[in-house]
Amino acid sequence: MRRSSEEVHERGLEHARIHRERGAVHELLRLQAHEHLDRIDVLHRRPAGLERTYARLEVMLSQLQSQSSYLSSQIAALPGSSSSSGK
Repeated sequence: MRRSSEEVHERGLEHARIHRERGAVHELLRLQAHEHLDRIDVLHRRPAGLERTYARLEVMLSQLQSQSSYLSSQIAALPGSSSSSGK
């Protein structure tokens, strides 16, 4: 069966449209995959950042506890303090 030039032209246009749509779908899937990988990367880095923050907070807490002990002993040694007067 011989096709008319119009049918051949329409078929060519249809193939071109399908090719463009496939390309667009491929690009969309590629972008979504990159976004997904970026989110996974962020989630993998988050625990390490939280662990560093926690470690710094532990150090700060220890320093504050030392300062509290030092200040408490200084206050206790002040004249007229209930601790230094033996009351």
